[in-house]
Amino acid sequence: MMTAETITASRRFVRGRRDAVGLFGVFLAVFAVPMSVAGSAVALPAIAVDLGSATQPLQWVVNSFNVAFAVSTVFWGRFADRFGHKGTFMLGAAIFVAGSAWGAAADSILALDLSRAVVGVGATAVLTSTTSILSVSLEGAARTRAFAVLGTVFGVGLAFGPTGAGLLVEWVGWRGVFAGFGVATLAGAVFAARLRVPRLDADGSAHGYAVLLRDRSFLAVCLVPVVQACGFIAVMTYLPVAFSSVWNIDAGHAGLVMLFMTGPLLLGSPAGAWLTRRGWPLQRVLTVSLGFLAVGDLLLLAVSPSTSFVVVAAGMVCAGVGFGLPIGLLDGAAQTLAPRQASGAAAGLFNLIRLGAEAAAGAAFGAGLSALVRWQLSDTEVAARTLAGAPGHAETFSAGWRGVLLLVSLLVCVGGVAAMWLLRRGTARRPA
Repeated sequence: MMTAETITASRRFVRGRRDAVGLFGVFLAVFAVPMSVAGSAVALPAIAVDLGSATQPLQWVVNSFNVAFAVSTVFWGRFADRFGHKGTFMLGAAIFVAGSAWGAAADSILALDLSRAVVGVGATAVLTSTTSILSVSLEGAARTRAFAVLGTVFGVGLAFGPTGAGLLVEWVGWRGVFAGFGVATLAGAVFAARLRVPRLDADGSAHGYAVLLRDRSFLAVCLVPVVQACGFIAVMTYLPVAFSSVWNIDAGHAGLVMLFMTGPLLLGSPAGAWLTRRGWPLQRVLTVSLGFLAVGDLLLLAVSPSTSFVVVAAGMVCAGVGFGLPIGLLDGAAQTLAPRQASGAAAGLFNLIRLGAEAAAGAAFGAGLSALVRWQLSDTEVAARTLAGAPGHAETFSAGWRGVLLLVSLLVCVGGVAAMWLLRRGTARRPA
């Protein structure tokens, strides 16, 4: 339970240089997580040349991270509540660094896939414990600001992931991408070791999941990342491959072009926080953001060699705005709806749903695209190269892309309406 000493410690948090340095380390390590999600897809064409272009193993360079992240979230949430949030963070960072080193040295596509799963397990611990650290260590406006910073850091990581990875592929090769993620996390862990985090009694988390799953507002907050996973994460993952296959854009330039989609994330979190301070309720912010996301996905149906890139760029910007606006609000909202002693459970459940959706959406998008391209091309080798980003069959790839994205757009619209309905009902039932 929260004691006077714990509350006092929370109010002292990050007031000293030691805690400020520690918090910087936490955010630096968190920065590597979205970088790893967004950047790995840009390296796929180079990986295909080096380790082979078999479609399914190549897609699992991305999917194994997401699946491992999703599967381990609940475990790490309960682990953090029981054994401490800082210790969980440091353990997760160590696992992340080890997996990154393995990936950078991988000599087969199977080894790379397995290393990415290890990185996903470590990333889960880092992100889950970070949200819990902020929740148990800060209160009121300080907590709100901290989660806004967390959202900004996450947005910056997603924004520069494709660009940074593309430049690294051009300069040092795809192995440098995974090595870079590990170095950033290692540096973050070194700084984070100075952080002081209050300990809470974890008894309150035993029934946390049941309480949270009965809360419609919490379910609505969890459904939003599911919609975002379909409409943004999965699309962003395969868009660099589309640039390569449809317009023959290399990895370095594809990463730069992706700034149309990821750049708005830099302003999304501050803008969402500003709108909240101006009196916008969460429901209004989410409605606007999901509207932008739906419009963006519909515009991205235009990916084709015969379409003006202006239309595609407009779709990328709209999708980026839609994803970015609530990025600094969702984690904080999920934590606010949870008992303080079950902060780890809330973080674990929220991230289970978020990353589970990202894993499922990414895998389903890749599988659907693969099926539609293979249906049009009888030569399996040609189909595999096309799906890995090789130019020469732009119209075929575009047709498959449109088929998958049409379904994605429908899911975004339906999921957005469902999330807003749940949030409205949950808010109406919640006591003032």
